[in-house]
Amino acid sequence: DSIGKLNRYNLTLYSINTRGLDSSGADVTKQDRNYAALDTNLIKDYQDSLSQMADETGGLSFQNSQNFKVGFDSILDDISHQYLVCYRSPEHKKADKYHSIKVVSKKPGLKLRYRKGYVD
Repeated sequence: DSIGKLNRYNLTLYSINTRGLDSSGADVTKQDRNYAALDTNLIKDYQDSLSQMADETGGLSFQNSQNFKVGFDSILDDISHQYLVCYRSPEHKKADKYHSIKVVSKKPGLKLRYRKGYVD
């Protein structure tokens, strides 16, 4: 539902996990109960959902690193090298149905990242 709303409003999500390197050890945030997350599966599910949202809106996800400069530089590079392609979607018989999109290029070696689809 969230991904559909982001795509309807033409928003691209970029996700940076500020927890640094994943580890199976004790949670370093235990001292501050406001940010404590003791269940590592819950943390992984949360980050996986943000990564999926980034991927399905055409954005990037940066995680499992302590070099945040790389993540922010990747985002800045991405938003400075993009093109907006628009088209009018055809009339669909059923409302609220997912429609996939595929973008191709004839130029070899070109890396394309785009939304995978939309809900009308």
